[in-house]
Amino acid sequence: MTNNGHTIPVARQRRGQVQNAYMNFLLHEGVGRGKTAEKTEHIEGPWRILFVDDEPADRTLWANILRDHGCLVHLAASGEEALERAKDEAYDCVLLDVMLPGEDGFLFCNKIHELAQAPIIFLSCLTEAEKQVKGYASGGADYITKDTPAELFWAKVETRIRLAVSDRIRFRYGPLLLDLSGRRALIHEKDLCLTPIEFELLWRLSKQAGHIFSPEELFRAVWCGQPWDKGKMVQIHMSHLRRKLEKAWGDHYFIETIWGQGYRFVSPDCQ
Repeated sequence: MTNNGHTIPVARQRRGQVQNAYMNFLLHEGVGRGKTAEKTEHIEGPWRILFVDDEPADRTLWANILRDHGCLVHLAASGEEALERAKDEAYDCVLLDVMLPGEDGFLFCNKIHELAQAPIIFLSCLTEAEKQVKGYASGGADYITKDTPAELFWAKVETRIRLAVSDRIRFRYGPLLLDLSGRRALIHEKDLCLTPIEFELLWRLSKQAGHIFSPEELFRAVWCGQPWDKGKMVQIHMSHLRRKLEKAWGDHYFIETIWGQGYRFVSPDCQ
């Protein structure tokens, strides 16, 4: 039972307990400022987010996560209230529940798009594949289920906002090109055929070129809430990633190992 008298279902309580456990691992990330052949200008926060959900407990939980990352959060309990806010305010992102009073979130998505240029992300307890497909079909930029760990939730929201406010979604470091839209990495226009984890590691390292990431820091960011394995998974996937990079272009080591500390990305332009 919440302070305002609302009863929280058992499933929601368990989900909340899991999410709260992950709050200790929230990451505060920035954009890499290493030199690149193609510079991409990002608009930094504080980002303004409209969060639409009729459940007070959920509004509090997710809004607090966003505020912990420096976002300015405006709340709405219904689609109608969200439309009124969207008429008067400009937002960088709209988080929209599916199960709302009256018309559902899928119907409100199109109406909000007419007023706001921001990406709309569905945040719902409905996990069925057909619901997620419907979310994308109705104009959603992403669909996040409410059992998602807090740090993964933030990573998805942050990525969608940065892509929306950025002029480009392609980053070049010498012959290395990272294409965020296709989640592909190419050297001299040849696809490296990276796995999703390998691409995520490379992207996170390159975002903060020169920064030394500890194995645990990378693990918390990429494996999202799994028990810490003393760096074994990071070492295995980093080894595969480095072999692919070195095989494609042996003239430069994009990823350096700093013994006793971790890994860092070094652009050819910084040599």
